[in-house]
Amino acid sequence: MTSQAAVVAVSPVFAWAIENLQWLVAGLIPLACLGIYGFRDLFRFSIGRTRAISSVCFAESIRKRVLWLTPLAIAGVIVVSQFQRPLDEMDAIRQTTKFCLFAAGLLVMVASIMLACTSLPKEIENRVIYTVVTKPISRLEILVGKIAGFAGVSATILLIMGLFTFGYLHVREWAVMSSVQSRLAGGGLDAVTQRTLQFYADNGLLDARSYSQTRDVQALAEYSRMDAPLRWMMGDGQQDAYVPFVLDSAALSAAASEVGGLNMSLVLHVPWRQRVLTAAEVEAQKTTAKEAGYSPAGGKLGPQITGMVSPGLDMSKTIPAFVRVGITDAFGSPVAGATLNGGKLIALPDATGQSAVEIPIPAEVLGQVAKLGRLYVQIGGMSPGTYYGVTDRSAIVLYAVAGSVKPTTIYPKAFEGRPVSVVVIHGRNGTDGQQIRGYAEAADSPVGVFSFRGADVPVATGGRVSFEYRGGIERGDDDLSQMQTQSEFRVVNIKTGKTSEAEKVPLESRRAVRFSVPAEDVAGGDFDVVVKCGSEGHWLGLRGNTLQLISVNQGFGLNLFKSLLILWLLSVLVVGVSIFCSTFLSWPIAVVLTLVILLGHWGVMQLSDVMAPGVGRQVVNDLFTGAAPPVAETINRSLEALSSVLRGMSLVLPDISRFAAMEDMEKGVTISGFRILEALEVLGLFGLPILALSYVFFRNKEVAP
Repeated sequence: MTSQAAVVAVSPVFAWAIENLQWLVAGLIPLACLGIYGFRDLFRFSIGRTRAISSVCFAESIRKRVLWLTPLAIAGVIVVSQFQRPLDEMDAIRQTTKFCLFAAGLLVMVASIMLACTSLPKEIENRVIYTVVTKPISRLEILVGKIAGFAGVSATILLIMGLFTFGYLHVREWAVMSSVQSRLAGGGLDAVTQRTLQFYADNGLLDARSYSQTRDVQALAEYSRMDAPLRWMMGDGQQDAYVPFVLDSAALSAAASEVGGLNMSLVLHVPWRQRVLTAAEVEAQKTTAKEAGYSPAGGKLGPQITGMVSPGLDMSKTIPAFVRVGITDAFGSPVAGATLNGGKLIALPDATGQSAVEIPIPAEVLGQVAKLGRLYVQIGGMSPGTYYGVTDRSAIVLYAVAGSVKPTTIYPKAFEGRPVSVVVIHGRNGTDGQQIRGYAEAADSPVGVFSFRGADVPVATGGRVSFEYRGGIERGDDDLSQMQTQSEFRVVNIKTGKTSEAEKVPLESRRAVRFSVPAEDVAGGDFDVVVKCGSEGHWLGLRGNTLQLISVNQGFGLNLFKSLLILWLLSVLVVGVSIFCSTFLSWPIAVVLTLVILLGHWGVMQLSDVMAPGVGRQVVNDLFTGAAPPVAETINRSLEALSSVLRGMSLVLPDISRFAAMEDMEKGVTISGFRILEALEVLGLFGLPILALSYVFFRNKEVAP
């Protein structure tokens, strides 16, 4: 077998090993350390002796007055909460919740690290361990007993902090609700504040809600379902269509490397229509045409189409619609030099879209395009007052290899993870995601479409269900900066096809606003929510979590218990890592190494985010455009290899971010059982191997004269 064949044969096994590295480590290390090396100690393991060790550790910790730290933490929370500057009444409660949980988590982590890291070294130093190891007790029982004892101390601290948090937050809620009732009774509130305070008064401030998320969100010129064969996007640079393609990168790259070996072009079939234009929009259209270098017959800009009438088309003022076309990678990053037609606008003279517009892909970027494998063709509508039709045949790639008789056609193909629609329509990018522009005339306004599929529809209270909207708003004029943004929401039930009455909702930037609709409008869980902005010059930000359906309202006490349980599971992992480090290091160095192990995954992930797959090609495109092909390929492969090493390192370090308990509590979101299972998974994957390694080190450590 040749070396190349050996690599091919081994690589699938290596790839599988990397993919399952965590499970291999979690299984092989305990098997080797406990099942083989420590078989005798494992076989005679006694729960009674282990309980005796744990009770001694717990009692010693209490005698060290570690619980006296809890009053200090409680006093700190009370003081800090008095100086907070909340946005509103709900934010006051959520900030206080964050302070309480942060104090509880910090206290229990510091106590766990200091107690566990100093226990063994101190016992060895003062020779207490000499007496213990002479008894009929194994070193495995000593380690497990210490972990159990310190875990009991952590549970006690969290119990005290949990009772304080529950009581203090209810006292805070009572005080804040009194203020809410007073403000409602006093009147004189704006529409947004009135709606929000009434929601607080009806539902309380200590909540634990679960939300149904959208499956997809897109910005369109007018409403249509995501899977509709024809959808419309706005012109004037407001929206872009992204058409996905999957290419045979190996074959195309080989052909592109030969001079004249590959010709590739893009074929557009984009219908368009115009509403009756204002005088300003007509002038803007003429300016756009001039910038595009368009020169109609007779040198005039006037009617260019005969016999083709689209709905709403004003034939007396029509000139061809224009688009800008480019190529991006699978992540949406533009490919260097791949804006077609030299960056100039492209005319679409056929409003029906039946006549093809063919655009050659320049030879200088063919190599980059051929290597992508997956790419988007980005089509941006540039003409004011124009709607562009988008289908799954809006763009087609044609390529011909030297010597072929006829070109090969490649049709759009959706990437994995986007099952709703092949072509993606995206609004203008802003600070809060894609955006839709507001118009005073509702008929002219584009729409944001939030698609819910299989949503967990709650049992209706009073025949209505509630949504929560929280999105950023940009305003073009300074004199509008303090004005509320007017919007309207409609719900389209996919099963029945019924469209609800418009729910007019005033909005403020990044402030949660709730509104309700009849329960029958969301029956079945498959529906679209359509939003329009009715304020001229305002831009609504749209993200996947901008609009959410409130599904379940769970009790606050149960949610608090689950958050404290996750913190306790984290403390058990911290104790295990601390004891592991203390088996072969002095306690000050053990403290430092414990922090490195616990925070190492976070640091690696910060680097790996920057060095995600595809970073090599991106760096070459951005910084080494003119580099020779061998140099560019070396840089690409080196960065990709470094990225793979970083991702591999992240697999052998515990991911403490999966013990997330504070963020959901702060937002008032129900902590799901999946969160607890995630924490248990990390504890099992890393806790058991760490215990096994601790046993090996401790068994081989001289602790007696």
